[in-house]
Amino acid sequence: MDVRFLSPEWLAAAADAVRAAAPGGAGSLTLQQVVTGGPDGEVAYRVRIAPDAVELLPGRADDADVMFTEDWDTAAAIGEGRLSPQAAFVDGRVRVSGNVALVMAAQESLAAVESALAGVRAATTYGR
Repeated sequence: MDVRFLSPEWLAAAADAVRAAAPGGAGSLTLQQVVTGGPDGEVAYRVRIAPDAVELLPGRADDADVMFTEDWDTAAAIGEGRLSPQAAFVDGRVRVSGNVALVMAAQESLAAVESALAGVRAATTYGR
C-alpha cells in the first residue's frame, strides 16, 4: 500500500522503520525538519539520535540542535532521489540553522536512518 509523502501515515511508517532498523549513535543529536507549502500545509518532524536509540517523531522539538527548512517541491525531489540534499543546500533551496558540525559528526547514524527509510520510500507517492 502506497502512502503519500509527509502524510500522517507516512510519518508513522517512517517512525516504525527507523525504530526497527536504526541503531543508536555515538552521541546525542536532534534534527528538526520543516517542510512548507505541502498539501497539508506545513509539516514538521524530528529525528532524535541518542546512544541507545534513534527516533523519528512528528512535530517540532524545543531542543533541536539543527533545523532544516525547505518547501514541498524540494523535499519531494530529495525524497525521490531527483535532488541531493547537498545540491539543494548549495542552490539555496534548503535553509539550515544550528550546529551543523553535529550533523557532520553523526554521519554514520544518519546513514542508518537513510537505509531504514529505503523501504518506506519505495512505498511512497510524491504527488500532491
